[in-house]
Amino acid sequence: MSINKLVIHLELAVLGIVLVVLLLSALDRGKGNQGTLKTSQQIKQHRQVQAEERTQQESQARQVDQVEQVDQADLFADIHVPPREREIWFGDLDKMLERGQIRVLIPFSRTFFFKYNGQELGLDADILGLYKDFINDKVVLGDKKMELIFLPTPQERLIEDLLAGKGDIVATAVQPASTQEKTVKFISPVVLDIQEILVTGPNTTPFKSIFSLSGQEITVHKNSAYAASLHKLNNTLISIGRKPVILHWADPLLTEEDLLEMTATGLVPMTVIDSHVGEFWATILSDVKLHKKIVLRTAKELTWGVRADNQLLQRSITYFKENVYLPQNSHQALTEYYRKQGGFLKNSLEPAALKRYQHLAVSFEQYGTTYRFPSLMLAALAYEQSALTPSFRGKNGAIGVMGIIPAALKKSVEINLKEVQNPDYNIQVAARYLRFLVDHYFFSQELSTLDQNLMALAAYTAGPEQVIAARKRAALAGYNPDIWFNHTEAALLVEGRAEAIRTARFVRHIYAYFKAYESLFAFAENQGQARQ
Repeated sequence: MSINKLVIHLELAVLGIVLVVLLLSALDRGKGNQGTLKTSQQIKQHRQVQAEERTQQESQARQVDQVEQVDQADLFADIHVPPREREIWFGDLDKMLERGQIRVLIPFSRTFFFKYNGQELGLDADILGLYKDFINDKVVLGDKKMELIFLPTPQERLIEDLLAGKGDIVATAVQPASTQEKTVKFISPVVLDIQEILVTGPNTTPFKSIFSLSGQEITVHKNSAYAASLHKLNNTLISIGRKPVILHWADPLLTEEDLLEMTATGLVPMTVIDSHVGEFWATILSDVKLHKKIVLRTAKELTWGVRADNQLLQRSITYFKENVYLPQNSHQALTEYYRKQGGFLKNSLEPAALKRYQHLAVSFEQYGTTYRFPSLMLAALAYEQSALTPSFRGKNGAIGVMGIIPAALKKSVEINLKEVQNPDYNIQVAARYLRFLVDHYFFSQELSTLDQNLMALAAYTAGPEQVIAARKRAALAGYNPDIWFNHTEAALLVEGRAEAIRTARFVRHIYAYFKAYESLFAFAENQGQARQ
């Protein structure tokens, strides 16, 4: 073996051939509900009774909001900067060893990869860390160590960047298209028995078999593998004369982690998840119940993608899978992070919370209409800020149901400090401020109305300057600065600062509550129409 090492050092031209021999020999050594709800029609009738009063308030509010317009062109002059071009180079593992780098293209995910205070966390990050140690222990020659370079990349651009030579490994559960089968090779790096299993929240009785799902309501993403499995189950149920599963399609902007949180709190009755993801989150979300006997599909694998001509790299991943096993505490750092973090979703639809919403519903509707901001999104913001509690006072100076911080708003909208604790006035001020944020910082044809509102919500908690800075970083990194979820949001997560992560989580929570309210009231309205 020492002769081989000497040959490799002296004759770099034949490094690839010698490396194969080195891998084969060296690796062999390592073997061994909910109360009465007011329908939208009832709320509208209530609002009509107060039409004259509302018209007067709207007129006064518009007078307050007549402020000098910001020069949008100057403010966002460098938002749409060209992205930083990543270095392009090709070559197999032997060339990567020469450079001392393996570049990993990876999307941000609360489960698989994100950063916190400069540390990479996530299930994929843990496995990649083991792979790096494996390469350094079994393959690298001398004292030089191989480095893994994590390159956060939007999901839709992973394969494109891999084939363009901007990365060496794609770490994600993407599936190859037929046009990619000859150019990309997907390899499983670890032995994992992955199944699609049912997940429920609190107060759920066990299911005896998969056929017990007949007539049950399950929420998944429409184009997911879980949806395909449930369609197959429904075909079977119908063929034997049973009711099919009632499928609810999750909003595409909600992640699997969002659905798990919503299930744990009761916002969603049931969902489906890959077993290794569910098993991790069950250690964090105490109310998540995994039904391991209710299996929709088995024999799934975690896969990495590499260029098809990188055979040495492929072989090293295969050897890694054969010789390295995940330790029992392999995700300890990730587990500790989430247990310390807290701050997960709560049940905004539980009876007491819905009762508090009912007391404020007219104000949400009224000022949502006045300031052109979704009324249910205002309600979701209120729940996130104060759990819809008018007497709320936060440690940071936040006041009232909307968690208004007067010092942060005084330069933007006029506030009567004597009235700010009044819930109706508190909601009005918050709605005015959100309208101000949209109009002065995020009103652009480049942004959808939803993204304008989401960025205003981020600015509500972090300040508009931080959101503008995040959009600029998103553009430089190749993300779309005009989209919040998975783009500008990712630019916040790449910072890995606690404040940035809190802002991203703040907006996700509000959106989850917003969609929960939408679903509930749509159901209530449909029920009312059915009775008529």
